Amino acid sequence: MRRLVALLSAGILVASLAGSSAAAATSSKNMFVGNFEVIDFGTRAVIGRVTANLIEPTDARLVAGTYDFTGAPGYEVLAGHGQLAIGSFSYSEKAKPESGANVAQGEGVKCDYYAPNVALCRTWLIQFLDYVVPTIPSQIDLKTRDPISGEWSSWTSYEVGRGAFVLTYTAP
Repeated sequence: MRRLVALLSAGILVASLAGSSAAAATSSKNMFVGNFEVIDFGTRAVIGRVTANLIEPTDARLVAGTYDFTGAPGYEVLAGHGQLAIGSFSYSEKAKPESGANVAQGEGVKCDYYAPNVALCRTWLIQFLDYVVPTIPSQIDLKTRDPISGEWSSWTSYEVGRGAFVLTYTAP
């Protein structure tokens, strides 16, 4: 039943984004769309909900995608919004020791909002990982760049919970 609801949700999300994708006349079959709960690996608590989309940019559609986060009640980040300027897709054999994964990666600028007029904006990377072994939950990994040193932080990973998570990757 959960998988059926996820598939229906994904279908609705894809259909809602189809107008902009069709207008862009993109030839790439690589894409990601999602609308799902985010689960903290350590506490197992739902920390919020993500709605995101990502493609490989083309001359017709320069923006690779968007990311929106709504924090769960009590979570420190109330909301987040990101524009993804760079999008790429690949297969990682070493995503986990027991499974490879299809990976959609985006880079851009994201702002996290902690209160009205209190935001932290920075360059960031996000990866959406869809594991080949179906018993391993999908996950997202986030990394930010320090504006002073230019150094990247270490990856912060979250499990994908209930909702739609559709990643399509066609190897070159």
